[in-house]
Formats: sequence, C-alpha cells, structure tokens
Amino acid sequence: MVSETHTFSTGMVNDFRVGFGRENVQFGGSTNGTDPTDANILNGLTNATFLTATQGFGVGFAFPQGRVVDTWQVQDNWSYVAGKNQFKAGVNFTHQLSPNTFLPAINGVFVFNSLNDYVSGQPQQLVIAQGSPKIDFKENDAFLYFADDLKLRQNLTLNLGLTWSYFSQPDNPLHQIDTQNETGPNPLFNPALPLSVRTTPVLPVYNKAFGPSVGFAYTPHWGSRWFGNGKTVIRGGYRLAYDPPFYNIYLNNYDGTPNILQATLLPLFIPASLTGAAARALAVPSLPVGQLDPRNFGETVIPQNFRPDQVQSRFHTWIAYRSEPAVVLWLDASILIARSSTAAFVVHLDHRWRTTREPLVACRAWDDFIARNLASAN
Repeated sequence: MVSETHTFSTGMVNDFRVGFGRENVQFGGSTNGTDPTDANILNGLTNATFLTATQGFGVGFAFPQGRVVDTWQVQDNWSYVAGKNQFKAGVNFTHQLSPNTFLPAINGVFVFNSLNDYVSGQPQQLVIAQGSPKIDFKENDAFLYFADDLKLRQNLTLNLGLTWSYFSQPDNPLHQIDTQNETGPNPLFNPALPLSVRTTPVLPVYNKAFGPSVGFAYTPHWGSRWFGNGKTVIRGGYRLAYDPPFYNIYLNNYDGTPNILQATLLPLFIPASLTGAAARALAVPSLPVGQLDPRNFGETVIPQNFRPDQVQSRFHTWIAYRSEPAVVLWLDASILIARSSTAAFVVHLDHRWRTTREPLVACRAWDDFIARNLASAN
C-alpha cells in the first residue's frame, strides 16, 4: 500500500491511499501427484465409491478446488474542522478479480455395488460433469461517506453520518458465458429450447444501500454523587452497514445447470487406469450433449431480489466513570441487530463491566434496563 497525507491548513487534512492485496486459497495437492492442485484439476484420479461398507478411494469428487482473490483499492479521506463542526468525507473504489477452479465430478465418480464388482470391472454407474472448471468472477465496488461531529455544547457532541455502498453483481458473467456456449457450435443443452431457459439470468445491481449513523458523547455536569464532576462520559450510537454476499452462493450456482451438464451413465466396463482423462474418454460418446432440458436437473437459483446484506444495526452505549488515577467503573453495552437478504433477524446483547470501588448500583440498574429492552425486542 502507498499513502500520501497532505495538510492544507491547521484544520484541513487529506489522506490518499492506493493498495493491492492477494489471497490464494488451495484445496488439493499431494506429494505423489495423485491429488492434483487446482491448476491440474483435469489430471486427477477418478473417485471410486461402493454402495456397501467398503471404503472408497480416489480424489474426492469435489476436489481439487481453489481461488485467487486479487484486490486493487483506491481510497481518499478528507477532514476539516470549522468552528463547532468536524467534517469527514471519503471515497473508496475496489476492483476485485477472483479466478475460481471448482467443478465436482469433472474427473468422474465410478459407483460399484461391491468390492467384487470392482475386481471384475463391472461398475453400476459413472457420474461425470461436462463443462469448464474455471470461472473468473469480477467485482467493482464503491463506498462513499460523509460525517459531521457537531459540538452542540461543551459537554455534548453529536455524531451524524451517511454512507453509500455499491456492489456490482459478480454472478452476471455467468450469463455471458452461458450465452456464448449455447449460441456456439456445441451447446450443452437442446438448442430448440429458448435461450432464456439455457442461460443463467442476469441479476439486477442494488444501488440503494444507504447507511445512516447517529451517535453522541455526553459528560454529565449534574449528579456529582453518581457521575463525579466531569469524570463520566456516556457514549451511544446506531449504524446501518452493508456487506457483499458470500461467494459460495455464486460457486454453487455455477456448478449446476445450465452452466454445466452432469450426467449419470451406465458403463459396461472400467478403463485400464482410473484417471479423469480415461473416465472422460469413456463417457464422451455417451454424454447426451445438446439433447436435454436443463430444467430437469438440479440447479441453484439466485432470486432477482438478491442484494447485499444489512449486516449491522447496532445500538452501542459506553459509560466510563473516572477517578484519578484509576477508572472506578466502566460499562460497555450493545444491542446488535443483524438482518440478511432472507430477512433473518437476530438480536444479540453484549455487555461488560468492571468496578474497583463504588458505585455498583448504577451498573446493576443499567443491566436491568438493557434486559428489559432486550425482552421487548424479542
């Protein structure tokens, strides 16, 4: 990451950053080469499964798999102090390229009734997938915010802010890939069917992810018996934020129809070597490519209203009572309300307190208050 901070004046500062990060996740690979890395996914052993208690062997049908996540990020943050206001604003642009390797049963799964059938070379069936094991997800995101810390009085500061989050739709390249495949010379499914049936639908991009925030910091100048003389600070706040969906949803969508064709065949024999290449050579003449309806197979359907999760709606209160030189009492209490795209609703209470002297009564009263509000929220 490279950053540059520029001070325009005693009250105005700007910070500019450019960064790059890479995450490389690998599920696969072995020292003897029987379990390949995702770069050599087509060179793995076929999986053999028995319907009896006999232990199977070979590479797991969902492996190898892996992904590389390259993230380019540009960010700018600006702050300005003017009178009773401290303004903050910023923008963040992120470009993410995530090539994934994942296609269950690409090397085939031979199913045997028993070990004797395996010895005699008589499989019950062969499950194998036809399609590309590689998919490049791309995502362009943007984030803007503006905030103001307004000092209303000497002992009261109000925190106001608004964010806007934009997440592009990484699943939409599947529509382009399916369209190219199904309009090309070798479509996976029956070309007589409508193209809309044989392709992944385009998902709309959600552009209304506004997140307001409000908070306060208050120092009581009354009740010196409880709060001391300027020794207590009470803080509270609420914020609504958004987060992109979990990428496994897109992968599960990709490894089903109409993106791939997974067929169950009835072979009369097994090849001399149980490798993915041999299994595919055996299966190709029998695969019903260009003949079937994808609606007759399993698929992961992403709803049209699929959008970023509202991952955080938090009411947070923090109280600190200070008696030089030690903190006599502090209490940190928060209510977390999480809502997902499927309207799941979770309320979570978290509070911590510690005391070295008095007053314990204030802490217990606050606990009772939070408990009552949690019960009413449920």
